[in-house]
Amino acid sequence: MVEEKTLTDYNGRPLADASQPLDQEQLAAWREAALEADGVKRLAGLLSPYTGLRNSTVAHLRPSWVVYKTKIPEIVVPSEAPCNLGNGDDACYRCQVNRDGTWKPESPHGARRVPVPDEDVVEALRDYFALYDKLRTEQRLRTYLKDLVKDASLQRDVNAHALRHTYGTILARKGFEIETMRQAMGYSMDEDNGRFAVRRYIQFVDEREEERYACGADRAQGGTCEMPVDTPDARCYVHDDRVITCSATNRYGEPCHRIVDQLTQRCAFHQD
Repeated sequence: MVEEKTLTDYNGRPLADASQPLDQEQLAAWREAALEADGVKRLAGLLSPYTGLRNSTVAHLRPSWVVYKTKIPEIVVPSEAPCNLGNGDDACYRCQVNRDGTWKPESPHGARRVPVPDEDVVEALRDYFALYDKLRTEQRLRTYLKDLVKDASLQRDVNAHALRHTYGTILARKGFEIETMRQAMGYSMDEDNGRFAVRRYIQFVDEREEERYACGADRAQGGTCEMPVDTPDARCYVHDDRVITCSATNRYGEPCHRIVDQLTQRCAFHQD
């Protein structure tokens, strides 16, 4: 009998069953249930497993964060944003208590550009924000996720962490490199945390697809960039002219490639 694989935490201990990634059969059932849902339930059900956004980020998503004019639509997660998910457009309870009334990602690395190559997710974003300008509180979104578990007839519990981990396994199966996965998921650069978090997904999946698209941009030191991307004509975050990166130089004398919001801004590691 083959032992069932489990995703672990930073200490190598198995995560709770409800936090384990969906397998491919479960993901197909989840996707079908989400596509059959309406409004915020449909959008919330598709975003986390196909973008890796945390539940808090999904709850506070705004139309202005979504960029459709690029070859691959993107969600640009800011370093902070006003919260109006509470009563009368006040801040929600969590933002009032834990974030001084302003929403912020759980870490500075959570502010990033997230590509959205899935057409169904893009359509869900367009349809929802054509009618509304905000989603629901984090607690309300968790209720929708529980409903989708029943709709998909999954014989297990699924929380928001499981959907984010599912996105990690999707990237791992597609053969994305550790640094690209770390950037996409907003993990820390710290070797013992961020990069280990990504390696878990690579170790978890049964196989990684050999066929993949490479950036193909010319590198300053010669040759072409081999970082994986979503489509043949896409560029990686290093060589994409639309992406603003930290203006500092790292310890190797190379430009820092961490994504920031403004041209003159520095990342959390290079703040003066």
